[in-house]
Amino acid sequence: MENKEAKPLPKDLLPQHILDAENNQVKLDTVIGIKNSVVALYFSASWCPPCARLTPQLAVMYKQLKASGKNFEIILVCPESPSDSAKYFGHMPWKSLPHDQSKLKQELFEMFGIQGIPSLLLFDGETGKQISDSGIERIFEHGPDAFPWSDEKIEEMQLEQRKKMDSKSVAELLGSADLINNKGEKIPVNSIQKDIIGFYFSAHWCPPCKGFTPVLADVYNQLKTQGKSFEIVFVSSDRSESEFQSYFATMPWLSFPYSDREAKTRLSNFYLVQGIPTLVLINGKTGSLITLEGRGLVGGLKASGYPYTVERIKQIKEEEDEKMKNLPKSVKVALHDHNLELLETIYDGDYECNGCGREGAGWVYHCDECNFDLHPGCTKNP
Repeated sequence: MENKEAKPLPKDLLPQHILDAENNQVKLDTVIGIKNSVVALYFSASWCPPCARLTPQLAVMYKQLKASGKNFEIILVCPESPSDSAKYFGHMPWKSLPHDQSKLKQELFEMFGIQGIPSLLLFDGETGKQISDSGIERIFEHGPDAFPWSDEKIEEMQLEQRKKMDSKSVAELLGSADLINNKGEKIPVNSIQKDIIGFYFSAHWCPPCKGFTPVLADVYNQLKTQGKSFEIVFVSSDRSESEFQSYFATMPWLSFPYSDREAKTRLSNFYLVQGIPTLVLINGKTGSLITLEGRGLVGGLKASGYPYTVERIKQIKEEEDEKMKNLPKSVKVALHDHNLELLETIYDGDYECNGCGREGAGWVYHCDECNFDLHPGCTKNP
C-alpha cells in the first residue's frame, strides 16, 4: 500500500529544461503537470550489468505504452561523467537530465535513498505524488494494462483476476484426459472428488523445486494419514519425458501425463504462473481459488494449515500471536553473533530459517544487520 514517507517528485529542484532522445533541450513543463500521466525517474548507469539487461526491455515497454496513447515519460538519472552519461543515453528513447548536472543527480540519489541500480521511481505526473519506489517490479509484473500502476489500479486488476480464477469448474480446470499416478496407472478425472486440490507447478531442473518437493510430500502424506480430503496434481515444466518420469517417481500424488502439454500451458496462463515452484490451491467442489501462495503456506504451516483458507490462516495467526506474547523479545543463540529480535513477519512471503534450513512464515527471530532469520522454535535447538 502507499508509503506515507514516500517523497514527491521534486519539481522545484529539477532544471527548467531536460533532454529528449535526440539530445535536444525540451521544457520540463512539457513532461510534468499533465493530467493522467506518469513520470518515472530512472536511476541507471552503463557500467551496471543489471541496467544493461533491463534497459532494452524497459525501452520496449516504453514504446508500447507510447503507441497505446499513455502519458508516460521516463527521465534518466545517470551518475556517470557527462561524456559517459551522454553515450549511455544514446541508446534510450525517453528523456534525460542534462548530462553535466552531476550535483543534482547526486542529490536525487541521496534524496530518494537509492542504494542500488537499476531503480525506477514512479510519480503522478500532474501532482508529483510518488506512486511507487518499486517501478521496475510494478511495470513488469503487472504490465501496461496496470497503468498508472497505483495501488488502487493494481487492486482493481487483482480483484478482476480473482473473479476470473473463480469462474471455472473443477472439470474445466482438469480437462477430459485421464491423470496418472507415479506407477503410470490412469486415473479418471471424474474420480478426483476432494475438498481441496492443489496444482503443483514444478520441474526437476529447478533447485528450489527440489528443496520444496520433499516438504510438500511430507505434508501430503500427513494429511492423507489424517484422512483429510486433499489431492495434488503435478503440472510439469520438465524438458523431456524421461526427466518427467524420473522426477514424478519421487512424488506420491497425481499428475497430468507429460504428453498433455496443453494442460500445462492452459493452467499456467490461467493462474498467471511466472516462476516455479508454485502451488495453487482450489476448492475441489467448486473450482474457486483458495490461494496462489500455497508454497509459502504449506512450507510455513505444514499440515496444521489445512485447508489453507483465509479463515484457517486467520485462526492460526490469532493462536500464534497469543503464543508469541510469552516468548522473549530478544534472544542470543550460538549460531549467530548478534541478538535476534522477535518480529511479526517482515517479508511479503515465506523466509528461510538459518537454523533448520526450512521455510517459515509469520513470526521470526531476526537480525536486521545480517539478515539472519530463525523460526521461533529453532532458538531452542541452536
